[in-house]
Amino acid sequence: MLTEHGKQYMREHHPDRYGIDGAEAAIEPDWQPPPDEWKPPDDDQVGDDEPTTWEPFNLTPWMNGEINQPEPSLGARRSDGGCLLYPGREHAVLGETESGKTWLALGCVAAELTANNHVVYIHYEEGDPGSTLERLRLLDVDPAVITRRLRFVAPSRAVRTEWIAPLLQPAPTVVVHDGVNEAMSLIGADIMAADLLKAEMKGR
Repeated sequence: MLTEHGKQYMREHHPDRYGIDGAEAAIEPDWQPPPDEWKPPDDDQVGDDEPTTWEPFNLTPWMNGEINQPEPSLGARRSDGGCLLYPGREHAVLGETESGKTWLALGCVAAELTANNHVVYIHYEEGDPGSTLERLRLLDVDPAVITRRLRFVAPSRAVRTEWIAPLLQPAPTVVVHDGVNEAMSLIGADIMAADLLKAEMKGR
């Protein structure tokens, strides 16, 4: 059941799901709202033998050229021939609605599929692959290649570890998460709280 803080939060932020008169709607029984303010994790939850992650790096291997930085070798190519994506790295595409974010992602997907690589596309805002497949065909990707090498997922439940493994065999060169705001909602993350925290941390 919700705590009093939880009930108050639902009345203020989701009146359609939790009426002013207090009648509870159908919500997850163990759900609780995000805390009123961010608190650091309890130090007791971190073992003494684990690094704090605040230790300074030993820069010598980088300065001696022992560690090579990855080169962009995946995804769509620029007009100068260079690729957009770095292997093994995370990339974020930010922009207003209808600004072409999905088209950019699909351009990279099309390049990888055409190169006979496997791709995982996780779409949190669409319930079927129809629009994605249509766009890939407009980008001249062979339908047979799409069928063999694209793994499209449209989740409506929060992921479990054991559900991920089948998506990674064979290993994809690119994994796309389309609709990050919806993904955050799927796992119960408070988008506004995250934005406020980032803004406050930047202001310090």
